[in-house]
Amino acid sequence: MDVSETFKEDLVSNLLLGLGMIAYFGLRDLCKRISHSDCRYGETGLIFSLSTWHERDDDDDPGLV
Repeated sequence: MDVSETFKEDLVSNLLLGLGMIAYFGLRDLCKRISHSDCRYGETGLIFSLSTWHERDDDDDPGLV
């Protein structure tokens, strides 16, 4: 099966687009975590802890009876 040049160009452009989207969403998630993190400057330098999101269990809600 012979692959045309335009098909190869389409594959390359779709690959680059996919990698760009992965990088965008990864950086967006990192920025969200950094903006919700606990950053401060202490005696030993910059101290930070990134926030982590967990799904809430319904059993953990104190308002439930």
